[in-house]
Amino acid sequence: MGWDGLASRWRGGSSAVAPVENGMIGKHGRNRVFQAVNFAIEALEGRKLLTASTPFLAAPINVPSTIQAENFDEGGAGVGYVDLSAGNTGAKYRSTDVDIESTSDTGGGYDVGWVQPGEWLQYTINVQTSGSYTLDSRVAWPGQGGTFHVEWKAGPTYVSNIYNEPMPWATFFATGGIAFHGGSLTAWSHGCVHLTDQNAHFYNEHLPIGAEVVVF
Repeated sequence: MGWDGLASRWRGGSSAVAPVENGMIGKHGRNRVFQAVNFAIEALEGRKLLTASTPFLAAPINVPSTIQAENFDEGGAGVGYVDLSAGNTGAKYRSTDVDIESTSDTGGGYDVGWVQPGEWLQYTINVQTSGSYTLDSRVAWPGQGGTFHVEWKAGPTYVSNIYNEPMPWATFFATGGIAFHGGSLTAWSHGCVHLTDQNAHFYNEHLPIGAEVVVF
């Protein structure tokens, strides 16, 4: 392979072995090697290969503060985020696979929607003061909310008659078997609200039949 071929292969990201004559590379050969290496560096820079995420707003987000969900880190899939669906379903704000839509909040803005288990977003933050912090998340869902009442309750070994899946400490508050109960906080439910077993047990014991349940 000649030097032009070597440079061409390096530009394309392939590996190559430089030809050596009589165990030495002459001055002309060294220049071509340097040229090929420069081509390789330029190719890598052009691809913007990132091994770590970087702040979307150029600087880390100071905390405590409000972190806008749509301002997750740069770096691409597997670095700044993981999204299991192709394309931005909401078609707003950023050109990634993360699904972002315009929000109906006063003052406008954006939100991240169509979230599935296994997806995540990364943020680079700057903690200004050491200590323990409470993370409050603002969430919503497209279903209709309303006011309901506890209709009946089940114990720790209750199993769904429809899906044959465990619903420990289920507190039923709507027709169709809708309840909140102990379950995975990262897996899809069939329409119920998953809580930790501890919280499900607490509400099951402290909410009497007829107690009001408000769903937003």
